[in-house]
Amino acid sequence: MLKKSPIMEVIGVVVIIALLTGCEWFTNPTSDSTDSTSEWHEVESPTTKDLYSVFALSENNAWAVGEAGVIIHWNGSDWSTVESPTEAHLSSIYFVSPNDGWAVGGCSYNRSGTILHYDGNSWHKVESPTSEGLYSVYFPSSEEGWAVGGCGISGGIILHYHDGRWSEVESPTPIPLSDCYFLSPNNGWVVGGDLGVGVVVLYYNGTEWSIVADLHDLGLQDPGWTLASVYFTSPSEGWVVGSSCTISFPASRIFRYDGESWSLTVKASARTFLGSLDFSSPTNGYAVGDKMLHYDGSEWHDVGLDDVYLRSVYLLNDNEGWAVGGRIFHLSPEGR
Repeated sequence: MLKKSPIMEVIGVVVIIALLTGCEWFTNPTSDSTDSTSEWHEVESPTTKDLYSVFALSENNAWAVGEAGVIIHWNGSDWSTVESPTEAHLSSIYFVSPNDGWAVGGCSYNRSGTILHYDGNSWHKVESPTSEGLYSVYFPSSEEGWAVGGCGISGGIILHYHDGRWSEVESPTPIPLSDCYFLSPNNGWVVGGDLGVGVVVLYYNGTEWSIVADLHDLGLQDPGWTLASVYFTSPSEGWVVGSSCTISFPASRIFRYDGESWSLTVKASARTFLGSLDFSSPTNGYAVGDKMLHYDGSEWHDVGLDDVYLRSVYLLNDNEGWAVGGRIFHLSPEGR
């Protein structure tokens, strides 16, 4: 999911330029011709603030967080705002269960490493071991969680939740980290990047974090690139989306991991952005940014949503999901 990191503030400016210049999405665009009975449709938002992350527990229970600490909840019929204990930007949200939720964030200008917890009744602040902004949170089990972030030369922040408390662990990189994903408590991945410092991919083996790839050999030599989102459908298949934040030549890429190495799958044309991806199965995934792409198990297709800037996508299953940003879109059967 796309995080409100310092680099994404630059992306926001460049996306506006891209939309105004009317540039193409793919070098060889294809439309989505799937036979799914579900479709994306816009849902009214209860806030004018941008939303940075969304998470759904069921068709009748979803949450989203974003700008200036905004928190909203979906009850199956409508979205409504929920009291928030912070005004810091919230970049990521994750639920272990309906009564156990987490959100992280912080502002790049004051570097507040904000951590919130939901206990089934309300959200409250939790003591954070860092003053750096946090951009992603993930819990591979109810007892263990991770959060990553950082900015500039103070990047590479990795926090670990264990025994009821958060602590900072040693990071193998100074590069700011954007997103984390776990297949199990002993199999985790993190991606990141920032202007002037390049990109990085980290792997966790249950004991320590290590740098496993930098993707520079796949066309990311320019230090303007950042990796924004990571997802693994299995130990032998993973996906990463990244974007160049160079205003003179912005672009996006999607990379696929086959269990041994990474390869370039999608190379978007100039002035395009992707910042978040999610999968419900190995043959059904979506990537979002200023467009939405659908993966059908063999190819990525343009869904056809225009004039959007989406920061996060989450799928409950093949026919139910959410995408948020400046607007809210719902994937549901027959547009329900």
